[in-house]
Amino acid sequence: MVVETPELAESEKVDKFSADRTENRDALQELQNRNETDEFITLQQPKLQRRHEPKDTTSKQPATAEAELGLRQHKEQGSPKLASQCEASDEGSHLILYRSHFAVADKMHQQQSTKDIKTSQEMGQSPRIDFDSSFASMLALSVSSVGYATAFSRTTTIKAVAEGVAPDFSDKPWTSSEVKDAAGLKDLAIKLNPVVGYWDPLNIGETSPETIGWFRHAEIKHGRVAMAAFVGYCVQANGICFPWALQGPLPGGLNADLPVITFADISAAGGPSDQWDALPSSAKLQIIGAIGFLEMCGEASVFLEADGQQHYVRGGKPGYYPTLKDKFPHPIPLNLFDPFGLQSKMSPEKKEKGLLAEINNGRLAQIGIIGLISASKGLIVPGLDSLNIPSYAGEPMAAFSASDSALPYVTDMLKFSL
Repeated sequence: MVVETPELAESEKVDKFSADRTENRDALQELQNRNETDEFITLQQPKLQRRHEPKDTTSKQPATAEAELGLRQHKEQGSPKLASQCEASDEGSHLILYRSHFAVADKMHQQQSTKDIKTSQEMGQSPRIDFDSSFASMLALSVSSVGYATAFSRTTTIKAVAEGVAPDFSDKPWTSSEVKDAAGLKDLAIKLNPVVGYWDPLNIGETSPETIGWFRHAEIKHGRVAMAAFVGYCVQANGICFPWALQGPLPGGLNADLPVITFADISAAGGPSDQWDALPSSAKLQIIGAIGFLEMCGEASVFLEADGQQHYVRGGKPGYYPTLKDKFPHPIPLNLFDPFGLQSKMSPEKKEKGLLAEINNGRLAQIGIIGLISASKGLIVPGLDSLNIPSYAGEPMAAFSASDSALPYVTDMLKFSL
């Protein structure tokens, strides 16, 4: 569907828009309320149909007179590159036409405002600012930006994931020295394990440098979590626990009705998975909340840039976690990563060697923790099923159990089964 627009000469449009600023404002507000942006974005054929049709590069539909006017206005306003991109597609011509109507309205409003200010100054009065009209112009610019950007902007990450394709970061040049292609991954793989070498069944090396950085960071982070989980599983499975209470009444009797639960009580529940189920719901929420907070700090550019680093999909170092000691108003005694500052005393060569060892150990730990959990479910795991690993009857991948039924949605979640 193409919205028909009356064909008017440019001079007639100028007279029309400059005749009455109130009418301009009402017209812009009406367009905003009618949400015509979505109509213009979907003017052409449906997106999925257009994607699978062969592109005809030899012919091009002629642009309408209004579209040509919009292109000419963009050339005059200093956007020849934008106009040339719109000339390359019929859809771009229609979208640039939509933007041109707002551009003319905004230009006329600016001319009228300048005229009012000069008139007020000549009369010795303070110029009056028309906030309503200014706001309308701001809406015009905002809507116009939405109107034409979709025609040739790069695919957003959310849209790309929804369509099952890799995000496009081609407009951001890769200036980092980090691994960015298959050749770099091959060199890294040989350093990690020259026997296995380079094995890339997902063809990650053929994607973008940003995607490679994302996967490298994910492997390092998951390896660190798995190493901590493997050691923790072994400790908990052997009944080792803290000698104090997990919860209890505070001094002064503020919560005298709160039952006392010790870590020994949790440990007596069974294996590590049973111990997690035995935790109070409040304890589980605190743990999940703390993990989310630490994850937010590790992903936030403001924390990374304060340390002189970049995000790992922007050329930063995969696996880097920002320091926390100097980022908050209250004192923090230790950093999460390298709390004792041992790496600051290492040479670059030793750091590189340590990172390779960490990746290898993390890969092994990921296999190990999955093996322990599988063995606790009674599965045959060579080397682990012969050990005295406590069995678990629950669902190891469920964060909550029947003891957390007071939490929202948990009861419905427990009804789900494969």
